[in-house]
Amino acid sequence: MELINILIMLAIMYLVILIIDKLAPLIIGGLLALIIVLIVPYIFKAIIWVFSGFMNVMSMPIYWVTGYKLVLPWWIGLIMVAIGIIPMLGFWGVRRGEPTF
Repeated sequence: MELINILIMLAIMYLVILIIDKLAPLIIGGLLALIIVLIVPYIFKAIIWVFSGFMNVMSMPIYWVTGYKLVLPWWIGLIMVAIGIIPMLGFWGVRRGEPTF
């Protein structure tokens, strides 16, 4: 009787391990996707905010010399970020031996 109980327990544990083994990539992928969806927009907002602030600081000498205040919109910061990120994506693709685009 004890042996049958142990065998049943082992079978249940084996099934649970199999199910977890099959579902783990889905669960991990889902969690990663959720983290990316939740965090990435804030990271981009922060980067864009820093870049637009940096560009506005860079434009201060123009304001002092010409009197024309150059306030750049947020999408110029986005373009700057894209210009910075695209080469990194390219190197990442090349390093892994895959075509980038």
